[in-house]
Amino acid sequence: MVNINARAQKDESMKDELAGSTAVVVLLKRDKIYCGNVGDSRAVASVRGEVEQLSFDHKPSNEAESKRIMAAGGWVEFNRVNGIFQD
Repeated sequence: MVNINARAQKDESMKDELAGSTAVVVLLKRDKIYCGNVGDSRAVASVRGEVEQLSFDHKPSNEAESKRIMAAGGWVEFNRVNGIFQD
């Protein structure tokens, strides 16, 4: 298995990059919608012609998200998540 975090940390060409990732996954099962997201990606659905928000942004500028990041041992700097690297 390749550890992308570890490779990125050792790559000199990436040391000054402000990089991140976002993702959304939606599962439809037995008349239910399950949605998960990472980062500031968003998912919406049209329900009988009305917009329904399925996900909420995971932005460090949101107070609850900032608290979650710090509780996990990370920190927020320049509105970016830092300090959470697992090998």
